[in-house]
Amino acid sequence: MKVIITESKLRQLIEQQLNELEIDLNISGIMDNMFGSGGEPGIFDDSGIGDFYASLGKDKNFKAPMTSKSMNDVDKSFTPTVKAIMQKLRSKGHDPILGSAYRSPEEQKRLMQKGRSKTKTVFGYHVALDEKGNKAALAVDLVDSKYGWGDGGSQEKELGAEKFFQDLGEIVNSEFKSEVEWGGNWSPKEIKVGDQTFTRGWDPAHIETKKMTMAQSAARTKKGMEHLVNKKS
Repeated sequence: MKVIITESKLRQLIEQQLNELEIDLNISGIMDNMFGSGGEPGIFDDSGIGDFYASLGKDKNFKAPMTSKSMNDVDKSFTPTVKAIMQKLRSKGHDPILGSAYRSPEEQKRLMQKGRSKTKTVFGYHVALDEKGNKAALAVDLVDSKYGWGDGGSQEKELGAEKFFQDLGEIVNSEFKSEVEWGGNWSPKEIKVGDQTFTRGWDPAHIETKKMTMAQSAARTKKGMEHLVNKKS
């Protein structure tokens, strides 16, 4: 199977067409039905990486790289862009940190099963290696060190997080739109915090590269795993 478009881009294109036709549908739900659910590799797994990774579980010498929030484990081609966006956020008074960068396949499965990640393939932009098997995340979650995602806290914390996400979206959409996708663009809706209203999608901390498709990333990650296996054998 040949992959020519990512799920996030497909969602965006369908939403755009429906908005132009003034049709209001639950896009997220519809797309979830199209792509399925659960914590196993989905339709973008055309490289065979899911089966390959499962086979590695039988190899006692192989250990998948562990989850990391370090900038050192972000892909070298994506790092300068992430740093530039973080600097723009600092100039607006925020203190951005990496809430998530590289994820191990097991961590990604857990997040998918809990509904905290809506991608339908384990080996997406967070679970990415380079050809040498080094961690090379092509997506990160940016949050403010003080407010995080704004979950389960005070109204002040929720408000601080929403203002951070609002500025993140404005920065990405105005200055990095050609190279970065913002998760806050996906299925946007109004979010009310006290007497203030914000409009954003379901993954406002998330930014990912547009310079490599998810299928290309999965194929590269498979090569990286093969390199790690050969290196240890």
